[in-house]
Amino acid sequence: RRVHGQFTIIVAEQEKGGFFNKGAMFNAGFWLSYNDCDYAVYHDVDQVPTSPSNTYERADAPTHMCVATTQDGFTAYGSMVGGALMLTRDAYLAIGGYSNAYWGWGREDDDMYNRITTLRAAGALARLPPDVGAYNALKHTRVMDLDVTSQFEASGRILELTQRALIDVDKDGARGLDAEVLEVKADGPQLKHFVIRLHGKFNLLKPGQRVSDLPADYYDAVKKPS
Repeated sequence: RRVHGQFTIIVAEQEKGGFFNKGAMFNAGFWLSYNDCDYAVYHDVDQVPTSPSNTYERADAPTHMCVATTQDGFTAYGSMVGGALMLTRDAYLAIGGYSNAYWGWGREDDDMYNRITTLRAAGALARLPPDVGAYNALKHTRVMDLDVTSQFEASGRILELTQRALIDVDKDGARGLDAEVLEVKADGPQLKHFVIRLHGKFNLLKPGQRVSDLPADYYDAVKKPS
């Protein structure tokens, strides 16, 4: 299979024991690649491209790449940017990066869609054709009904604030990431693997505790002044 001669795969693995935060891990990967890469593809680890025409070459416009996948229950929708999303370094900073606010499953990609289409310009998001942006979903255990939990509902309220432009994306994004590298598992020219610890009261939860149980003042620090 044809691949580029110059590429680096960066794995940002969250420290075990914390509440998963995909957006924050993407922000960590951004900073870890900042000095070496002028663009990156923010990639779910369970999605594998199947078309040789999907070359991962740089595109100036934010580009959703994983437009079709074999994942069970997959349905494409207009604001979808999950699976694999290409952004230049400058574009990533211009939209603030991913939100650090979505703990657990879901909504962070919808938030990113809003950041791209609102802060860049309407219609700025490009998509690969379905035959090029075809991906194979690796098999793994999936937890069902994550979109009907109180936690998912709480994330929906966060998304609404972003859609109403009430969030300062420079504070809730790449520049606002509070994290450290705990371990370097690989540091080669084409593979770098880091274990990341997120700081803050939402990182390490007590057994059985949910994000929706936590204080409602989380966004006070990142809301725009009224």
